[in-house]
Amino acid sequence: LLTFPELIKGRVVLELGAGVGFTGIVAAGICAPKCLYLTDYTDTCLENMRHNIDFNADWLQRQGVYVETMENVMSKRRGNVLTCGYLEWSEYSNANDSLFAVSDAEILLAADVVYDVLYIPNLVRTVKRLLQEGKKTDNGETADTPHFERKAIFATTFRNAETFFLFTSELRNEGIKCEYTDTQTMKNLAQIFPCYF
Repeated sequence: LLTFPELIKGRVVLELGAGVGFTGIVAAGICAPKCLYLTDYTDTCLENMRHNIDFNADWLQRQGVYVETMENVMSKRRGNVLTCGYLEWSEYSNANDSLFAVSDAEILLAADVVYDVLYIPNLVRTVKRLLQEGKKTDNGETADTPHFERKAIFATTFRNAETFFLFTSELRNEGIKCEYTDTQTMKNLAQIFPCYF
């Protein structure tokens, strides 16, 4: 994202499994999305995420980012907003009701969430539902029109071949097309810490 900020610039973005919020905080400050929703499912995680957002509030403000609660985001509708809230994959992937942040999102981010085979089925069902949610725009278009094609961007560590194979197989089984960034492109990206390809 630091190399290609245009991937999310001006878009509504939802991050799954945001953890401490590092990826989302940096992306909100550098890439200027219209709105970035950070989500996770434990109270401890959300508390820590809110703490990290508050800790970085001055920097975010200097970057032109407004920090809002989930409840205020819908009513304010201003650009470059960062917020966080609860989203548990097993509940959402099987639920009939739609979380506002999910139905509004155009881009799904997920960093380092493919690590346990037990979570893969719910993760994939959640991704499928997110990609299929019918976002209505101001002029009545839905997210499935070419201009508003939803995408999911995963950054993952290859820890275990079985886990990664299960993840990609489940995506394909759900009809989700996977594209990989080639090794040469990865080697040319700016790196903050050592990466091995």
